[in-house]
Amino acid sequence: MSSMLFREEVLAAQTRQSLGAIVLMQPLSMRCAAWTSVFLVAALGFFLVTSEYAPRVRVSGHIRPIGGLIKAVTPQFGRVVVCHVREGSKVAAGQVIYELSSERNSENRNIDSGITAVFAEKYRLLEREQSLQVEQWAGRERALSERLQFIAAGLIRFEQEISLQKQRVAIAAQVVTRYRSLRDAGYVSELQIMQHESEQSEQFARLQALERAKLESQRDLAQTRSEVEQLHSQIAINNLQILRARAMLDHESAEQLAHSRIQVVAPASGMVTSLTAVVGESVSAGASLATVVPTGGELEAQLLAPSRAIGFVMQGQSVRLRLDAFPYQKYGYLEGSIVSVEQSPLSAGGSEPTYRITVRLAQQFLSVTGQRQQFRPGMGLEADIRQRPQRLVSWLFGPMLGAVKEHKS
Repeated sequence: MSSMLFREEVLAAQTRQSLGAIVLMQPLSMRCAAWTSVFLVAALGFFLVTSEYAPRVRVSGHIRPIGGLIKAVTPQFGRVVVCHVREGSKVAAGQVIYELSSERNSENRNIDSGITAVFAEKYRLLEREQSLQVEQWAGRERALSERLQFIAAGLIRFEQEISLQKQRVAIAAQVVTRYRSLRDAGYVSELQIMQHESEQSEQFARLQALERAKLESQRDLAQTRSEVEQLHSQIAINNLQILRARAMLDHESAEQLAHSRIQVVAPASGMVTSLTAVVGESVSAGASLATVVPTGGELEAQLLAPSRAIGFVMQGQSVRLRLDAFPYQKYGYLEGSIVSVEQSPLSAGGSEPTYRITVRLAQQFLSVTGQRQQFRPGMGLEADIRQRPQRLVSWLFGPMLGAVKEHKS
């Protein structure tokens, strides 16, 4: 029996086969899935290439007036005795907000009251000194005035006596001239002429004595007038000294009053907030007793960003703000833009350094149920700072490409 390469059953099956070879058909769903995958990959690539991503930095802060709040501080230690305003009151620049007393006591004795009594005694002594000096100058001025009157009257008498004496001298000269003519005629003796010449000389000597006395009186008159002028100058100098002493005393008294009664005034016009002291409370020097919000000033947002978030924050970037007082889920966001970014940190101690960011608000109010709700200084908020956008492909693959370049270099 000869052996066969194929079995008889196989050969018989081939002779009976009439339908042809079997072909495996690929399902239609697999083809659609492949094309769909290709489309999705292409769409994803197009999206990554054309789309952009803007990273955001979230920071916190608060609302404040442009230029900041103004503090009213006390210059020295004291006790509050009067508060002239209430929270939210409008004040003008220089208006008194608080009055403080700095009275000091020692051994059951009020030191400030004792100092006040000392100043009162100084004023009394100064007035007494001025009164005595006025009386002294007035008495001396009266004496000089009487002396001037006496000298002037004496000069008038001297003028009269000199005029009469000149007449006597003239008469004596005429008598001597007549007797000389009579002597020449032989009617009188030489002795008689000598007697009349002697009388003429005596009258002339009296005239010279009167003129010398007149000169002495004129000299006394000039000296007395000079003394009067000196007296007036001394009175003026004395008055100036009294005024200077009173001014110094007034200054010392005012300083003492300023130290014992202190006024804390508003540094600017605006609304008073944060009254921190009550009547009877003692406050230390430099303590902030009130805060003044300037009138008419717009508000801005001040943000504090940690150092890890400040790298790409810059002027002009837009900011989306969420006010704590107005939930953003109901009232939405508030838009703003960065005005300035501080270059130096505010604190670098144990905590992370923070940088101040100033944001200009797009509006100064929110509309709540049809009414404008004005923002108030001190309102807390959170902010999202939208930084420079970048394409998604560079955002996704940028770190990897950077690492590759760094590895190659």
